[in-house]
Amino acid sequence: MPQSPDKQTEGLLAGMKENPGPKLYELPVNDARNMLKEVTKLLQLPPSDVNKIQDFSVSYEGGEYKARIYFPPDNGQKITPATILYHGGGFMLGDIDTHDSIARFLCLNTGHKIISVDYRLAPEFVFPTGLEDCYHALEWVYDKAEEFCIDQNNISILGDSAGANLCAGVAQLSRQRAGPNIASIVMLYPCCDIRVDTDYPSRALYGNGDYFLGMKDLEWIKDNYCKNEDSGTNPLISPLKITEFDGWPRTLVLTAGMDMLRDEAEAFYQLLLQNSVKVDYLTYEGTIHGFVTFAGAIDSGKTCLADIAQYLKNID
Repeated sequence: MPQSPDKQTEGLLAGMKENPGPKLYELPVNDARNMLKEVTKLLQLPPSDVNKIQDFSVSYEGGEYKARIYFPPDNGQKITPATILYHGGGFMLGDIDTHDSIARFLCLNTGHKIISVDYRLAPEFVFPTGLEDCYHALEWVYDKAEEFCIDQNNISILGDSAGANLCAGVAQLSRQRAGPNIASIVMLYPCCDIRVDTDYPSRALYGNGDYFLGMKDLEWIKDNYCKNEDSGTNPLISPLKITEFDGWPRTLVLTAGMDMLRDEAEAFYQLLLQNSVKVDYLTYEGTIHGFVTFAGAIDSGKTCLADIAQYLKNID
């Protein structure tokens, strides 16, 4: 049976139903990007004050992307942990601006420097370009740790939705390439199985498009991000296909109770448990995919961000 939405989620869903606009997958990609930006502006948390932010253009042999660093208040030249943020948006939408309020909240409430990565998006740049940008950002932060007063031994990675999927890919690449150590991973409502022909109950319950993210969105994402890949078996695209977990960082998996991705995310949590990874799991019942982005309208989004901040503060 479907869950009952909390009052704020119910109000948001009612508003979506009363004022139906085009679905993201029905729009040209640039229009979909602009639509997500506008929705985010309306529903995000008010921005938290931080010490400063600094934007960078980062080049490497694979190309160029942008990054933004948020410095916590009153830290001066103090060495702090860092958290790298990979934004969500189906590998096609979103950017460092759509996730600015999330980055600011985490910076203020963890004392970490937050590095938000503007990785290149599909369909202009298909798999694995965005993933390679995200992995390079990990190397870049590690190499620049002294310059940015970052503790090299305490760099975590965090992502929501597609960004959480990218976290799992970055962790795999770092292990395969003997890259920087990752202190912890935070995966917020991750896509862990990009196949569309699956039988997760949450997809049947919440994948009809009435709960912000639907199956047609997933089909659209798959066709644009990794159409020519064997995405159902490639663990860099579908983390549930990972088979080697030696040295996997401690992980926090978080889900929304009314999200079509809920069950695959919980399955990934169970897979980590079975492979003796130190892993925690939190679920927020009665709310939908993207509720943290909508934390200005849905209180459980702010609660979730506070839970993430507390988790990151406890990483040593």
